[in-house]
Amino acid sequence: MRIAMVYPHAAIGPSGEGVGDALAVVLVELGRRLLARGHQVALFIRRLPGEPARSVFEGLAIRRVDQLLDLALFRLRVLDRLRSAPEHPLRVTALYYPFFARQVAQEVAEGGFDLVHLHNNACFLPVFRRLAAAADLVLHQHDHALADYAPETTRRRLALARLVLACSDHLRAEIETRFPELAGRCATLYNGVDDRFFAVESDPGASRTILFVGRLAPEKGVDLLIAAFDRIADRHPDAELVLAGPVEPGSAQFVDPFARDPEIAPIRPFLDRPRAWREHLSRLAARRPGRIRFAGPKLHRELPPLLARAGIFAFPAVWHEPFGMPPIEAMAAGLPVVATRAGALVETVEDGRTGLLVERGRVEPLAEALDRLLARPELRRAMGAAGRQRMFERFRWEKVADRLVPLYERFCPRAARGAALAFPAAG
Repeated sequence: MRIAMVYPHAAIGPSGEGVGDALAVVLVELGRRLLARGHQVALFIRRLPGEPARSVFEGLAIRRVDQLLDLALFRLRVLDRLRSAPEHPLRVTALYYPFFARQVAQEVAEGGFDLVHLHNNACFLPVFRRLAAAADLVLHQHDHALADYAPETTRRRLALARLVLACSDHLRAEIETRFPELAGRCATLYNGVDDRFFAVESDPGASRTILFVGRLAPEKGVDLLIAAFDRIADRHPDAELVLAGPVEPGSAQFVDPFARDPEIAPIRPFLDRPRAWREHLSRLAARRPGRIRFAGPKLHRELPPLLARAGIFAFPAVWHEPFGMPPIEAMAAGLPVVATRAGALVETVEDGRTGLLVERGRVEPLAEALDRLLARPELRRAMGAAGRQRMFERFRWEKVADRLVPLYERFCPRAARGAALAFPAAG
């Protein structure tokens, strides 16, 4: 079977390293596993300056598409704040990366692809249905957009997809609640863990470092984490807090577009305001000079050494995480995780066994959880070991691919025909 994976925000370097958007990792890892199962896979992504339009990485065909016209059109997003219909932002309209979508759809048709696996961007479905009519379409959702915006337009688009995947049960439930007609062709496909994280030689019982990895954003609870550390710092004078990632506040359009979540209200003044957010974090961190360290943005390959030196991984998201890759990578590396009961985190972190879950938006329970783990090195080791085992059993990319291929074959006729040809029925 010939499979095209499409995501306009992914950038992938010559060595297969994702740049910027975290979903680049998903494309590469899924593509590699599908390739190992005998399928032909091409990734259609963005082209950065100086990169070749085409390359091959470990058998994966990578097609990088120029986006100059799309980026020029993307400037219209400033109109989102002025429009009288906030449920139809630019990113769910036909004006969202239309040149990219059209070019890729044409290449998919010319290349004779059997299946198109679109990541996010339901707005691409009509374009691919029209220009690549022979291919089966799969939509793989990694954010809340389907549940948040344009229900009737989205319903018409989703009718064009053979299969709708969600990266967590939490997200799938949101989608099926809004579109109950999808219940029969909507499925959960968790993200996986790169093998390199299982190879991390960590000893959380010996480390007093609390680590956060991800965007240093209001919705990730970074300011709450700093405040919680400040509360317990005197009781643990040899502990430190390391924050790795870009200081980058989220947009209200993504986090809580219609101000429905009361837990988001305290951080709303910082959404879409990078300068105010940076100043806020700097003031908080100044309370513990030398003990709160901003490590800056990190490439995916740079994370294992950070995890190897940590004793606790903290991920106190305030918003409802659609999935959350950093916690599963930390657990694969053998670290206990302190996270919030938010979104998909309750599906990945097993409270009391692989880590501790606390209520979102609250400093005191977060401080108590960190204090408890810092005081008990053997508990850190036990939870870290349990987390690594859980990730190995359930969240390896091999497991993800093992679930994905049968879903392709069940819902996509061309995929099912390809499987029948490859594996003739007995007798």
